[in-house]
Amino acid sequence: EHETHYVLAVPTFSVSTPRAYQLWDQESGASQLTQDTPVGDPFQLGGAFRFQDLVKLVCNDLRHVVAREYPEILDLMKDLRATGAVAVEMTGSGSCVFGLYSDAAAARRALEGLAGAGRYHVVQAHGM
Repeated sequence: EHETHYVLAVPTFSVSTPRAYQLWDQESGASQLTQDTPVGDPFQLGGAFRFQDLVKLVCNDLRHVVAREYPEILDLMKDLRATGAVAVEMTGSGSCVFGLYSDAAAARRALEGLAGAGRYHVVQAHGM
């Protein structure tokens, strides 16, 4: 069993959820969101859950359209990757971004490094 560890970076700006979906509709039209993409069901992993399985599931269809209007999101993602995150993604419709770390110590080091930058609010969390 592998506990998951995250660092969340919240920038000083917010993204309107209606605006995020408006951007999606303008660019993608009738295309489907990930619900119809065969990436696997994390709830089906059960006892076979492996950390690598979770890493493969990290994706957000809205990121590419939202980040065009808010390029700072890509900067946040780059900052998280630079701290050693094994996966990085935007949450929901934005603007929060998270990094997934292999252990608590790595997440804590990332938190400390990012907190010193002062460009956004950062918190550490862990999954169940």
